[in-house]
Amino acid sequence: MPKFSIVMPLLMQRDYQYRITLACIKNIEAFSYDYELIVLHSMASFMGKDVEKLLRKNDKYISFKNNPSQVEVLNKAIEISKGEYIILIGNDNFVHQDWLLEIDKRLDNPEFQILGCSVDRVLPEEVAILQEKYPDGIKSANFSYLNFQGLTIKKTILDDVGPFDPKLPFYYWERDYDLRLEDRGIKVGAVLNSYMTTPQSMTRLDWTLPKGIKNWWSDEAMEKEINYYKQKWGSRVS
Repeated sequence: MPKFSIVMPLLMQRDYQYRITLACIKNIEAFSYDYELIVLHSMASFMGKDVEKLLRKNDKYISFKNNPSQVEVLNKAIEISKGEYIILIGNDNFVHQDWLLEIDKRLDNPEFQILGCSVDRVLPEEVAILQEKYPDGIKSANFSYLNFQGLTIKKTILDDVGPFDPKLPFYYWERDYDLRLEDRGIKVGAVLNSYMTTPQSMTRLDWTLPKGIKNWWSDEAMEKEINYYKQKWGSRVS
């Protein structure tokens, strides 16, 4: 069994995103070890065959034709995963060399039970300052901030906290998990020497949806779910 199950949900694919996704998969293979890759798409994807060509024997590509939400897709991936740890990575993120090694050697840290990559690369002049401030090389963060940034969670923690809430839309299900982890005293940390970057071209996201596909990001689609989130947590959320 692999130690890590890297889960990569795909955003809606358009031209440049398509090319970046394929490059991202190659990048993970170059700088990772002891893992299986689970690539997920919540609708029939024209890029499926190209993705499958890049996957190794034990990797998985799963396309959902009934257009489930991102949360439902992630929960399914965790259900079928074989690794001891789940790693969430976006298809627009490029890992750097030793990213996984730096996380791996800190998994037994007693203070932080969930780890992720540093969003900002540490400059040479900052190293000494940060080493003094964070001797373990880990900076406190939260789930919603590090999600899809190499966020590494032991599967037993996911079993304890429970699956991501499928009733909540993008962003809100992440904040929901922040609160659930907080209630259990589970802390999240960013590993300062583990880096991940996003190509600038991904800021030009094209959310044009094919005909007949539900828009999970529209105000109308989200209103009911947001009200549920507010009722669930009351005064703890704004």
